[in-house]
Amino acid sequence: MSYSSSKIWIHLVFYTRQREPLLVGKLKKGIKEGLEGFLSENCDQPCAYHILPEHIHLLINLSDSLSAKEVLKKIQSKIQDSLKESKMDVNLDWEEEFHVHSVSATRLSTEKSGIMRQELIHQEVSLEEEMKFLGM
Repeated sequence: MSYSSSKIWIHLVFYTRQREPLLVGKLKKGIKEGLEGFLSENCDQPCAYHILPEHIHLLINLSDSLSAKEVLKKIQSKIQDSLKESKMDVNLDWEEEFHVHSVSATRLSTEKSGIMRQELIHQEVSLEEEMKFLGM
């Protein structure tokens, strides 16, 4: 009998078109619902995310059948569906570029902590500085 399994954790960062600070208020709530819907359907282990006005950080266990880009497209689609269900007449535009890096199992708690502290981090580090740090 053949069996395979993968546990590849990724930290995914994606942005609104032209880094517009749109992800606030009711829109942020709708995005949160979409993200949590995606995670409940696709994540069998605890994940972490943080929604900032112009970008989202997400730590997720990558499916062995999907690429990071495919996961991103599914997340963006789920967010849009959630906004429609919430009767928000908004069509979010996302940048084509995104950042992704793998996270070792031994660094998961550190990475989760960094994601959860994004508000504090961005009080000292601009989005542009963060993007440079991420290699973008």
